[in-house]
Amino acid sequence: HFEVIDCHSKLLHQTEVAVLLPSSTKRVCQNERNFRSNGPEDARLLPFGKKSLVAFFNDFRRADDDQAKNWTRAQYLVHLTRSDENQFTRTPSIPIFLESLGRLEKNWAPFSMNSRLFVQRYLLDDNLKTVTLEIDDHTATVRNSFSSDSRWLRAHLNGTHISGGTNAVQMNETHYLAIGHTRKGEKPRIYRMFAYLFSSNPPFKITA
Repeated sequence: HFEVIDCHSKLLHQTEVAVLLPSSTKRVCQNERNFRSNGPEDARLLPFGKKSLVAFFNDFRRADDDQAKNWTRAQYLVHLTRSDENQFTRTPSIPIFLESLGRLEKNWAPFSMNSRLFVQRYLLDDNLKTVTLEIDDHTATVRNSFSSDSRWLRAHLNGTHISGGTNAVQMNETHYLAIGHTRKGEKPRIYRMFAYLFSSNPPFKITA
């Protein structure tokens, strides 16, 4: 849904954009964190053209067979087009193929630049790099991959797991603004959000 809310949290308008069904209705949920449910999660809506949106979301994808251990949460892409009557039509969901697909692909932060589509896959990976991918919006394949050193994030947010959050918006000719989040602890898990800026030029280095 799109929702318009005023400064007093009153809902002014709501529009249904799309219904995203599970990629596999036959999957049996397993008793493991992030795998107990079935169906799309964490959708990100990104304006992409005058009357179009691109939605990224994660859903389950079978690796080899129907055994639970072979299910992974992968990223999917779908195009949404708005008619003059403010109704949306959608394309089929396409899984984004990665050669090094992790078991849990979540919290991607998409942005667009000059009619090209990008996502920040990791704000801080195991090598202390920010990893940004250029995605072909028709085939959902990776066109390019960029990485930049972000070890200063580890020093600044020490002791936390650092992940992406919202899609980024362009602030000016040189920078984009987005919201990420941190996670700390287990019982309880503590989540906090933070704003960050990154360069509008490849490799899209986080600057503040």
